[in-house]
Amino acid sequence: MFELSLLFLFTATLVKIIPYLLLILLPFRTYYRYSVLKTMAAACSFILILILGANLLLPAGSTLLEWQLYYTTLASLLGLLLCFMLIKGNFFKIIFNFFVVLCYAKDVDYYSIFLESYILNTQSLGLDLGALVFCYLLVLAFTFPFMWLFMTRLLLPVIQKKEQAPFWDFLWIVPFSFYALYHIGMDPDDSIAKAFINGRNALPMQIAWSIGTFLSFGMMLQMFKENIKNELLDNKLQVAALHLDLQRKEFDRLNNTIEETRRSRHNLRQHLVLIKHYVQESDLPSLESYLNKYIKAMDIDASVNICENSYFNAIIQYYYSLAKEKDIKVELAFDLPQDLSLPETDTAVLLGNMFENALEACERQTGGQRFIRAKGALISDNMLAITIKNSFDHEIRKNGDAFISSKRDAKGIGTESIRIIAERYNGLAKFNSKEGVFETSVLLNTQPCPTQTIN
Repeated sequence: MFELSLLFLFTATLVKIIPYLLLILLPFRTYYRYSVLKTMAAACSFILILILGANLLLPAGSTLLEWQLYYTTLASLLGLLLCFMLIKGNFFKIIFNFFVVLCYAKDVDYYSIFLESYILNTQSLGLDLGALVFCYLLVLAFTFPFMWLFMTRLLLPVIQKKEQAPFWDFLWIVPFSFYALYHIGMDPDDSIAKAFINGRNALPMQIAWSIGTFLSFGMMLQMFKENIKNELLDNKLQVAALHLDLQRKEFDRLNNTIEETRRSRHNLRQHLVLIKHYVQESDLPSLESYLNKYIKAMDIDASVNICENSYFNAIIQYYYSLAKEKDIKVELAFDLPQDLSLPETDTAVLLGNMFENALEACERQTGGQRFIRAKGALISDNMLAITIKNSFDHEIRKNGDAFISSKRDAKGIGTESIRIIAERYNGLAKFNSKEGVFETSVLLNTQPCPTQTIN
């Protein structure tokens, strides 16, 4: 019987580990906890541990079948632990991807065993190291491009979706179940592998099983891709609706201003007549008193300039006037330049949602001082920071990281839109509440990053 040498362990481990490490780490390349260099060093350490572990744990005279059992158990457990150490993504996404790759690994195992037995025309397994490696590489060369397409075209867009969808909490069970079915009836003698060799008719069944497995994965992922498309479309519609609503409100405000100006011009004649009377009578005390009352009645603050950026200024001015109408104390501190490479649509949605949420919370407040404190500035050449704090006294409902709307029993559109725009510009959005104060903070790069497309 062929005994395992250190050369065999090194060669077989490299062949059986590196392709799958690539597939496991690929979808999470933007979620690495460490630099690419440190991640590669950790992966190499993992391979070295497997080789040394096999050399120490497997007794002298161990066969390939015993090494297969070692690889299946210890390598899988250590591999999963390695994923959690290197990747900071969603826990269940990592497990899902891990077992999808393991299902592919089992397929490659079986087909390479069958191919080796066919080439050598033998009833035994793993007697020739060269044949083993050759058959394994041959199967990988034929199947890996298809698996790579599967990962990049189907799995990658779904996994890299940053929003935490609830279906991930149970979706991992599907590939785990398929992987578990591979091992039903298996023992250290690898009865399924022997069935391939002793009965060549099992090959069509295994091919059908492999196709069925990955068709199931593909249909499931395609369904979720369509779901992501629908979510993106809904978000675009919500953004458009919000922008139109903002324009409508601004149009109404403009009409009200025009009407107010019309009334003021009509009343101005009466004021001038009275002023002329005080001048003709030389009644300076009455004239001064009248002018003071008239000036006090004017809303001088309504035209205050908030920042140099005209578009930010217009949006903030609009919500500032709304807050004043509702007797909400507003404190503003914006230091923004005239030129900001941020599209007007995204600016409207971001600021609109932040101020809308703050206004709504203050309107619902039944006691205490109502206030909104907003500030914004460029903290570097392209990094924009905006923070809005508002008072509130109602219960805030959450489902995980998502806020539940106070208007309907579903995820809040406003906070979700803020989060999406922040992520679109490679930034982040944080929401905190403490002692009756709700804080929304946004940090984003005004130079947009390429967005992930869903084909």
